[in-house]
Amino acid sequence: MADQGGKIPVGKGIPSQKELLKPLIFPNNQRAFRLFNAALATGITVYFVFFHKFPQQDHCFVPIRNLVESQKARFLRIKPEDEEYIKRRTEELSKARQSETNS
Repeated sequence: MADQGGKIPVGKGIPSQKELLKPLIFPNNQRAFRLFNAALATGITVYFVFFHKFPQQDHCFVPIRNLVESQKARFLRIKPEDEEYIKRRTEELSKARQSETNS
């Protein structure tokens, strides 16, 4: 099958090494392929760390999940000093709305 130089002819049904190493997804852009792989791996990791339901109650991601839940609760909680401002602002808005409807 080899020619006189000892090389296998290309284009006779046998792909070249460069052709074999070319990725199937994004074949002409290795940077896009690497970015795609990094994004996919990151997404899968985030899913398994934060959302996947494991069969055991305790697993290695429980401390991370608890930390994120406590930070979310702390971020979304209204402080007592802010509650007073919210009450005043809602009263002002309701008075303004009533005056608009009465006009």
